Amino acid sequence: MAGCCENICVTERTVVVRCRHELFINGKMVSLLTSFGRKLLVMKFKKVLSTSDFINIGRRFACEDIAREVQDILARWQKDVAVLGEYGYGEESLNKFRALRNEHVALMDRRSQGVSEKKLSIVAKNEIIEEAWVWVDKCSALLGSLARMDEVVGTHLREALPDGDTDLESSVAALGELLKNNAGNFGPTAKVEERLSEVGVIKEKLSEIYTETARTKSVTILDTADLDLLDGKLYIIMKDVNEAGRMAIRAGNITGIGNAYRFSYIKNGKQKPTPANPQLPIE
Repeated sequence: MAGCCENICVTERTVVVRCRHELFINGKMVSLLTSFGRKLLVMKFKKVLSTSDFINIGRRFACEDIAREVQDILARWQKDVAVLGEYGYGEESLNKFRALRNEHVALMDRRSQGVSEKKLSIVAKNEIIEEAWVWVDKCSALLGSLARMDEVVGTHLREALPDGDTDLESSVAALGELLKNNAGNFGPTAKVEERLSEVGVIKEKLSEIYTETARTKSVTILDTADLDLLDGKLYIIMKDVNEAGRMAIRAGNITGIGNAYRFSYIKNGKQKPTPANPQLPIE
């Protein structure tokens, strides 16, 4: 029996334990088959939730699965709205839920578009970075020939060379300055003036893509938090409506079986695999 029991409330004065169809309150049994027992069980879920609570709840689920559950419960809720209204989930609550669902769908579409834009920016970013590296290679080769004969040039060259992509903007500026100061040591075939004329353009392009990368990351983080918040809010509403629906079925007010008001795509807070490009119709 011990393995079937679950502590659902423990305070200094009260201990509530659930064992199958009974609740034991300080050792006294209350059957879950009675209305009092069912009310006690429901009460443990009814608490005030903060924004961070909704976000933490939403993180447990894939937004695509939440969207599918929403479509399922809307069909049931619309059919049984007259009865569910007696449990606190009438037409007004249904309309608010629809508005929240529409906001959720719009944010999912926005995030999908953002991912697409980000993929395009990655292509452009790689082209600009490659262009910058080619410029660095040409300049470092030119200055490297001087560095073998001039220790000062060699020191400045080593300091100016980039360690990675994120160093390119400052490296281009430093190499450009070094090349400008030693331009007189090269003949016309080295095309030093051409390299110097490219410095400003390359720096501007690099600055733009690094700024855009930071902005995209920021927007993605905000969109994810907003979606988690909506996922959490929708989940809690659906959870409560499902509970009300099962109560109505037990009372004989709705014809159906208990699992008609249960989640289909999300189970016990765990994400289920979802196919790509889910259909999310808006009524």
